[in-house]
Amino acid sequence: MQSEKKCQVCQSLDACFLCSRCKAARYCSATCQVQDWGVHKKQCSPILSKKDRLGADVVKWYDEWRTNAESHLFRRYNSFYNSITEVLNRVVPKWMKTQSVRTEMRIVRYGSAASDLRIPSSDMDIGIHIAGLRKALRRALLAFIVRPLQSTTFENRCLSVELILSARVPLIKIESDNLSADVCILHDCTQLAINSLWSQIVRSKPVKISLTAIKYWAAQRRINCARHQYMNSIAYLLLATHFMQQRKVLPLFDLAQSKDRFIVRRDKTTLLPEASLNVGEIVTEFFLFYQQLLESSQVAPIISISGTLRHSSSQCIWFIADPCDPHRSVAKSLTIDTFNDIRAEFARVSSIMNAPDASNLWNTIVEHRNVSDVRPAKTFVRQRKSTFVFAVVPQTPPSSDDEEKKD
Repeated sequence: MQSEKKCQVCQSLDACFLCSRCKAARYCSATCQVQDWGVHKKQCSPILSKKDRLGADVVKWYDEWRTNAESHLFRRYNSFYNSITEVLNRVVPKWMKTQSVRTEMRIVRYGSAASDLRIPSSDMDIGIHIAGLRKALRRALLAFIVRPLQSTTFENRCLSVELILSARVPLIKIESDNLSADVCILHDCTQLAINSLWSQIVRSKPVKISLTAIKYWAAQRRINCARHQYMNSIAYLLLATHFMQQRKVLPLFDLAQSKDRFIVRRDKTTLLPEASLNVGEIVTEFFLFYQQLLESSQVAPIISISGTLRHSSSQCIWFIADPCDPHRSVAKSLTIDTFNDIRAEFARVSSIMNAPDASNLWNTIVEHRNVSDVRPAKTFVRQRKSTFVFAVVPQTPPSSDDEEKKD
């Protein structure tokens, strides 16, 4: 033990001073420390807290993922997008002409592809914006598009095309190799408003990295799939946004509708300066915040990023308000089982944060969960006009709102 307390320079046993940066090198006096600095500075590194280490790991993961994405994956996604939009630009105007639809048509990206919150497993969301198109015509258009897409090839492979009419927003899911895209009809400017909202939220790089990391965690742990009666990725982004609003990292947001468009409004809250934001602290406190919130009460908290809590009359496990419709929850597909699974996942991450071994924190948090460990959805397939439709059987009786939306 005595050898460990020797001065780095004179070998004196009375070395009671530690280097304030690395807390490892010992000296008997300031004179010896100054004398040794030329050698010691090459190996001196600061002792990082858990939050700092987690932040460094998350930023490293983000930079590596973005570098790889920009060099290869994003190029493939752009080619994939061009192949799909080429078909849509050719087919949709023909259908509109047969149906005497005279409004303007445009194709837009929305969701993570438009807001720069993409993760390795992200779908590309493609919207066909036709103002005022009735529900029946929207479904008819999607059915009309399916066959031309099925005959399209990408990288010498036929596209896998599935029409899903049972989703809240009917869509076509298109897959090719490890690429995936969802095509839907945007009959109003709601999704375009969401694009404007996320562009406001991700102005700060620490916020963008933190949101992307949280979205990636949910995907890796398989708790972001509405088909399996979990919440979708948007719900987790809204949870993270709400938390950052509580910490004065982000302001409150409100989407005000003016005629046929939405306007994103920010409140006048004084925010923390961007230079003081730490990715590790944001991510760590996010998990601890919701773990404590969910453990302290049997009732899930109501979440709204506008600060206005307008609860819907319909029953749901966790009410996370849709920014475009505060009366609707984006976590409507949750059941008691999947909600408890999410609660357990927040508890798991919090226990990792509190463990004495702080090595490899990020990789442990986002450790991939096997499909067999995820509760399977109860599903059935029904046939309608030779088109197979995927649907989820709810665990609880549907609300009156749900019954009205069914065809």
